[in-house]
Amino acid sequence: MTAALGRVHTVFIGMESVGAPVSWLYGPLFPEKLERRTDAGRRLRGSNFEQAAAIVDALGADSVYVYAMGQEPWLGAVMCVEYDETHPAMIDSDRLVAYVRERGGTAKRLFLHESMAVRP
Repeated sequence: MTAALGRVHTVFIGMESVGAPVSWLYGPLFPEKLERRTDAGRRLRGSNFEQAAAIVDALGADSVYVYAMGQEPWLGAVMCVEYDETHPAMIDSDRLVAYVRERGGTAKRLFLHESMAVRP
């Protein structure tokens, strides 16, 4: 992949690896009710550890930031998701952060806000 794109230094990746059925958030936007099989097959989720690590490796990224975890306090009332260290998305994102750091890269699960220097 790097031959087509060149090296990608920074990756922002969603890792809500479980995810709700698509109708949970977008149901009112569909003109008709989704069939159960279709609804369950289109989940609102990001990558698990294996998928995310493969993306990072394919792109050659040395900086990785996990986003869209829904941990911000104001999202609790909207998303009804409460993570603890045993939730699969937290385990997967912790593994990815450790994976990147073990290889000498920068990795972090974003929370609230973050400031970063931009490379020229």
